[in-house]
Amino acid sequence: MPTPPEARLGGKRGRKAVVAGLAAGGTRAGNDLQNSRLLVAGTVLCVAVAGCAQQDAPEEPSPPTFDEQGVVNDAWRILKMATAHDVITLEVEMTDLEAASDVARELMAPLESRYAEALIYVYPAGEGEGGHVPAMRFQWTAEGGLVAMEY
Repeated sequence: MPTPPEARLGGKRGRKAVVAGLAAGGTRAGNDLQNSRLLVAGTVLCVAVAGCAQQDAPEEPSPPTFDEQGVVNDAWRILKMATAHDVITLEVEMTDLEAASDVARELMAPLESRYAEALIYVYPAGEGEGGHVPAMRFQWTAEGGLVAMEY
């Protein structure tokens, strides 16, 4: 895009604009210095705001690895894990629903210090995927402990 005539120093309008600016008490170097200061101040402000935004944001804990038990074993397998706002949700498929409360306690042991609440949805073997309703749900909180609910 060509430079407008007013901005060029070679044309009549360009000289008139510079002369008018000088007559008003400004200097070309002074205007450039002022523009540079504004640019630096704007950059510093953006960096400060971005730094404060990152500093205030709470760090979301990373999902557990379950290295001790493994994610898949003979009795159960974790289908999905999700975390948000200090809550973890697990979807688990089990071969023996009678052992569901024991498995829920086993899964909760490494999580109790990391989350305020946990929801564990338990499905019978083969029904964990495809839109089936879970057989039961466990909710854990520090205040209420582990509470089971059957569907």
